[in-house]
Amino acid sequence: MYIIAFTGNKLSFNRKHKEILHKKITAFCLLALLFTGCQKPATKEPENIAVNEETAQPAITTPEKQEPVQTKEKKLSEIYDWENARIMDCRYSLNFGEGQVLQNQNYVFYPEDGCKIARIDKADGSKKIIYRSSPIKKESISIHYCLSDVRLFIEYNGNVYSCGFDGKNLHKIISRKKLKKQVTAIEPGAWYYGNTDTLKFHQGSLYLSIGDFIWKLDLKTKKTTKISKRFFRACFCGSTLYYTRYGDYSLYKINIRTGKNSPITKKKCDALTETDGKLYYVHNLNIYMYCKGEKDKKIFSFEKKFKNFKLADTIDSDSGKIAVTYITNDGRKSVAIYDTRTSAFSKIENIRNITYLRYFAGDMLFYSTTYHYEEEYISYLSYPQPAKDKTFRITKENITQPGSTEYTPQESQEEKLSDKYDWDSAKITNDYDKGNVPDLGNGPVLQNGNYIFYPEDGCRIIRINKKDKTVKLICRFDPAKNKHSTTGIHFCLSDSRLFISYAGSIYSCGFEGEDFHKIISRKKLKKLTGIADVYAMRFHKGSLYLPSCTWSICRLDLKTKKATETSEYYSIFAGCLCGNALYYTEHIYDTLYKVDIHNIHTGRHTLIADAEHYAVTESDGKLYYLEFGFWEKTAIYMYSKGKKDKKIWESGLSGTEAYCTPGKIAIQYCNSSIGQKYGFYYDNVLIYDIKTSTTTKIENIPGLYSIAGLSGDMLFYIKNEDDKYLSYIAY
Repeated sequence: MYIIAFTGNKLSFNRKHKEILHKKITAFCLLALLFTGCQKPATKEPENIAVNEETAQPAITTPEKQEPVQTKEKKLSEIYDWENARIMDCRYSLNFGEGQVLQNQNYVFYPEDGCKIARIDKADGSKKIIYRSSPIKKESISIHYCLSDVRLFIEYNGNVYSCGFDGKNLHKIISRKKLKKQVTAIEPGAWYYGNTDTLKFHQGSLYLSIGDFIWKLDLKTKKTTKISKRFFRACFCGSTLYYTRYGDYSLYKINIRTGKNSPITKKKCDALTETDGKLYYVHNLNIYMYCKGEKDKKIFSFEKKFKNFKLADTIDSDSGKIAVTYITNDGRKSVAIYDTRTSAFSKIENIRNITYLRYFAGDMLFYSTTYHYEEEYISYLSYPQPAKDKTFRITKENITQPGSTEYTPQESQEEKLSDKYDWDSAKITNDYDKGNVPDLGNGPVLQNGNYIFYPEDGCRIIRINKKDKTVKLICRFDPAKNKHSTTGIHFCLSDSRLFISYAGSIYSCGFEGEDFHKIISRKKLKKLTGIADVYAMRFHKGSLYLPSCTWSICRLDLKTKKATETSEYYSIFAGCLCGNALYYTEHIYDTLYKVDIHNIHTGRHTLIADAEHYAVTESDGKLYYLEFGFWEKTAIYMYSKGKKDKKIWESGLSGTEAYCTPGKIAIQYCNSSIGQKYGFYYDNVLIYDIKTSTTTKIENIPGLYSIAGLSGDMLFYIKNEDDKYLSYIAY
């Protein structure tokens, strides 16, 4: 044995072996030179080897513990605003173990409007439509697609295409005509839907579901082969395709190379999925791992996780997850999820309006809210925590007014504002609850016969055409010029123009954005009235009415540019304009007054009612007011000058806040007697429509802080006081 040690550039060794080493001194000298003296080491030219260069690090005598740098990967639900994803709810029972929201290392893909493929860049969240086809007005026609490592494969109306991840190099693989000819030659009745239900790329071939059978499309020969019996569920695992047979749901497998079908078990398999090369299936609410040649292993039981368990409609599986839809004791549908990869179990209870699960993707669950497929979009939530905005409940009721047939329910002909635009993309800033400043019933979204207008990001006005839903920017302001103001942009409409308040100045323009000009500057308005900021505005009979943070209202005559302010004695908290009068509540809603608008500063302020809390609105030239209070009954009256006011509606609910827009009154209330007594959980809203005598209750609104406006069939509200943007509910 040789004992050799290197110290600096010197070689030390055992004398016992000096003679032997002396004979090989040349070899050891070369070895010493190799370790200590070579400045240019000999190199061999490598062939086809990629070299990653790293910066040389100084030698470390004592090793230091290096903590690995971990980059937190974004959840799928955080990559994109999925409220903007218009994913059609199509027939999707027959899948191959994954849904239609797919992703790879760089991108997320999803089908939009039934005829497009959208791509989301994971790095920056940007969206691009990479495939688009003309929509086909037929219930069963919807787009399907899948991914390989480098391409997309797309099926639409029976035609199969392929393209790159950027949408380039799009070409048709097989036409509807050729595919139908091949399929019907083998199985004549398979083409009764006229397109595929889904498709999957696996090991060089495409697999399609057509007419409840699985078909293999060879991408080289373009030949289509039927490889399964009628099936219900299927998933791939290596070179084997597993599926449940339609009817008895027994489990089969197919060798995709030979096409041989073999039965595995006659037990009813409700769902199946693949994880890390292993197959999992569900039988009698138990999850088993398939073990070839051995007894299958039970790994989880749903039944043991529940008391009084009641199965609802389905057991579903997708992407390594298995889910059971069940019904809670209060009758609401909920979902339990078992993840075969992590062995994690989750429950999502009381999912609003769920009818069917559709598929999973990342931390998201996609589901249907209707039993019909036509013109409906799929809904989603992220888990394990359910989406907060999916928990509220809406109920409507027609009211026969006490003692009168004048207010019998009528049919509402109002267009649904919520259908005219994708309101999840509307960024309406939270400028609507600044010390309960009255907005005179003029909420954030306004409309006339042709257009809808809304404020975007506190510095722009956006117009939506009701007929074709086109969007146009009407005007834009520089946010930097609003640094001295505490509010954003506000506007109102006349018959032909917009009037806009920004940074304290008042502007006007036409509905196309033409003839834009300043009416009065911030400096001049403040000099005339003392108002520094305008928090709302309304046009009425040739003048603008401008509520301010000083709880007063300024009247600006558009002809004379003369501005007057209401008396400082009357602190206005809510108000409306009706005829030649301004009606308003004073001193924390305690009393209700009216004043002639032509003498708004010097005219007589007449007391109408004196109770606890009031809100006022106008409908068809008549004034209506709401009387409400803590632990008090709530009632709506029609004002009758010189006569006793007529009560048109009454309720025992306890209201804490109210909001009015022309013809509608919204009341924020608590539906619990204990909550009413102690003043908490005011997370419900009742809306009374004066024209139709209809009440709508929206219950359990998550995080409701304050009502911000009513417009059409939409309620705008503030979730949290510090939220930047408003939230909304369509009812």
